[in-house]
Amino acid sequence: MAQCGETPAGRGPRARLRPRHRGPARASIPATLAAVRDRSQDRPARLLPPALAPGLRHLLTPGPAAARLRRHPLRSRLHPSPVSPRPAQRRNGDSSDLDQGAVGRGGATSVAWPTGPRSRSRTVTIRNILVSYNATPAADAALALARRLALMRDGHLTGVLSYGPQEIITSYAGYMPAGVAEQLVEADLTRRDEVMARFGTLTSDMDPSRVHFRDVFSSADNGLMDVARCYDIIVMGRAEETGAFPHMEPHPDVVARHSGRPVLVVPAGYAGTTCATSAMIAWDGGRAASRALSDALPLLTPEAVVRVVTIGRPEDSAALDPVATHLARHGLAVERDIRQRRPGRSVAQTLLEGCGAGGVDLLIMGAYEHSKFAEDLFGGVTDTVLRNTPIPVLLSH
Repeated sequence: MAQCGETPAGRGPRARLRPRHRGPARASIPATLAAVRDRSQDRPARLLPPALAPGLRHLLTPGPAAARLRRHPLRSRLHPSPVSPRPAQRRNGDSSDLDQGAVGRGGATSVAWPTGPRSRSRTVTIRNILVSYNATPAADAALALARRLALMRDGHLTGVLSYGPQEIITSYAGYMPAGVAEQLVEADLTRRDEVMARFGTLTSDMDPSRVHFRDVFSSADNGLMDVARCYDIIVMGRAEETGAFPHMEPHPDVVARHSGRPVLVVPAGYAGTTCATSAMIAWDGGRAASRALSDALPLLTPEAVVRVVTIGRPEDSAALDPVATHLARHGLAVERDIRQRRPGRSVAQTLLEGCGAGGVDLLIMGAYEHSKFAEDLFGGVTDTVLRNTPIPVLLSH
């Protein structure tokens, strides 16, 4: 796991970069990486709006790992004390939750689960949203959509900047003149501050208690995937192939295949005001499509119209009966659309044609049913759709 914002006791943030001998000094890989970790809390969220900075600052100064564990609210549940006090027995007329008659072996008294509002079933919806944000145009579009989703569902929005060391540092640090590695690290820290400031500006109208930001130093893809395990959905844009900071660009295809979470990919420049009110599901009856269907249900609004699209012949309409019934039982309006491939048109192009018809604002599809190597070699449906889609795409693997 990435350790961010930790400075060794008694040592300044630049201590590891000072040479311990005289003569020409060259920055090593460990020293450069340590500099990023040690200096990550040099610049707290001072550039954020005053109303938002208090809500983010506690996330940017995590402190030592041991201290975080001691303060964790779940620690007492996961690692209880060896000597625990015996639960109080129910007195006459006491209305506590202890079951007086339920005594097991060794005289242990069982505790009945409490009843009340907390035990009632709740509607599953999107409440915990993670957006990958690095201040690129694609990331701005992703943040705008994630912000609308959070406001519509009264949810929490967490921005994350995941990045690693620049490739030139990891590959050529031993050959660099003194001070070059430090300058590259300083450029990364400056970019990080710019990203945080812009995130705060674009979310300044939200409740500060529901807006969070995480700065993860690991690698662009691995850092994002590690953070995303306990979020409902990941919202992100496509990686820029010619960006100035490629080590801060996570890739949606990698995240979708390895994070275990649904990924909502937003094209750069997308300015739609709705999402998941008129969705199209690319259905082929496969495992990935089934997973995408389940992941999309919490995202769809109750008034949503869902168009189930498959590539085939008109007489294959019976193949859509199970998925249409499943959606109808969730109270959704369902439309069936069987499209035939025209000569010279790929499956991806046929799906993209359907996205442009009928006011569809979300495409739902399984990602990389075939191997990623085969997709890259022969040009797969997922890659073609992501490169050319005019609307957000929900990917599940």
